[in-house]
Amino acid sequence: MARAVDRWKRSGWAVARDHTAIELMDGVPAVVIERVWQPLCVAALNVRLEQASAAVFLAVLRDSLGADRAASDLLLPRSDLSALLPDAAARTLAALGVDIRLRTAVEQLTRGPQGWTVRCREQASEVDAVVLALPPWRAVPLLESAGQAPLEPAIDTLRQVTHAPIATVYLRYDSPVRLPLAAMALRENPARGEFGQWVFDRGALDARCAGVLSVVVSAAGPHEALDHFALASAVATQLTNALSLPAPVAMRVIEEKRATIVPCPGLRRPPPMLAEGLFLAADAAESDYPSTIEGSVRSGWAAAGCLLGKHC
Repeated sequence: MARAVDRWKRSGWAVARDHTAIELMDGVPAVVIERVWQPLCVAALNVRLEQASAAVFLAVLRDSLGADRAASDLLLPRSDLSALLPDAAARTLAALGVDIRLRTAVEQLTRGPQGWTVRCREQASEVDAVVLALPPWRAVPLLESAGQAPLEPAIDTLRQVTHAPIATVYLRYDSPVRLPLAAMALRENPARGEFGQWVFDRGALDARCAGVLSVVVSAAGPHEALDHFALASAVATQLTNALSLPAPVAMRVIEEKRATIVPCPGLRRPPPMLAEGLFLAADAAESDYPSTIEGSVRSGWAAAGCLLGKHC
């Protein structure tokens, strides 16, 4: 394992020509791939090494294993992510006088002589600039609505981006259940119906959730053929076998079919600036990162820099 990391470090955490991440594993023992690199790839990129871009995988390793010690710290939020990030951001923006319009879907963009018109179902707003912080599949129809020929290359590029799912299985137990750690890795074995990859003790993070475990099933796989009850039952059995837990009293599955983009070799995304006053951010924008909070923050900074004329 150390030899592989040293080899990637000496290469500058880069490849001359992008290829699958599994090709980086030349000479790495199969057991190390199975227990270290494959779970890490699935957790970070939401695809397996056989599908993942080597360039994207190395970028993640560069900024974690290749950075200082703190860069590899695993941080587990004690509140839900809405309270931790978007709710806090909304309060800050509101305090600065920003007009935040929730549940107001944009239906069309129109280029005007001095900016853009953002049309919603019941209103239209004239703005100087637009930043589309959207996944590719949501950005495409809005870009098409603009009817601008120069946007066609970006639209065609975004149409080529595919997506990968994430399912989270929530299990509630009658008696208080506490895991040895707040987060634990699970041995995945789809052939045996063991689909869970990580289990989180919600009660260890928030006392109000005592007795609730959440199990993450990332990336595409045979579990997608199961209905929610069958998937939850399989995960509950996996936990019973792996951790000697009783049967849960309640189960629920939340599944996002298009949770992330697929960071395949040679993945192309448009640059932050598409036209005068029109910018991209989030998963739709060019980045060396996969679909992560870190990637979204970086793309947001890039779009803001372009908008303010600082760099692009």
